[in-house]
Amino acid sequence: IVVKFEASGKWPEDVRAILRLKTAFYLAIKEELKTLHITAKVNPDYLDIARDGFIFRLRFFVQKEAKLRDSNISFWQPSTGEELRCQMERTPYVTAHLGSLCSEHPAMPLTVRLLKRWISGHHLSLRVPELFCEMVTAYLFLTS
Repeated sequence: IVVKFEASGKWPEDVRAILRLKTAFYLAIKEELKTLHITAKVNPDYLDIARDGFIFRLRFFVQKEAKLRDSNISFWQPSTGEELRCQMERTPYVTAHLGSLCSEHPAMPLTVRLLKRWISGHHLSLRVPELFCEMVTAYLFLTS
């Protein structure tokens, strides 16, 4: 789950300060969820929420953080602003479209699962990203 904050001049001008604010938000949400007897685990980059046998990953996206990362090449975090934008904006967009394709083609999710299982069975799952498997399967369903 990606929560995208509106642009505001109130965000700090330092990437580390933005990261600390995001972590503080995650901790506050974890405490609220604890009162509802929902398990959550905080990481500096995200919050994992366990509910009914599922784990949901909550991430905050701040546009200013991406801009600051682009302008500060020597920042200690390995991801650049473009990588952050891809992770927070483009990946959910592609995932939503893949979900709509799965509803149009009922056999697609089963085919994706079969392909992922085949790749895992050949010990390639560390080399082949899951999104690649989904995109290849989507291509096959759209072109046939």
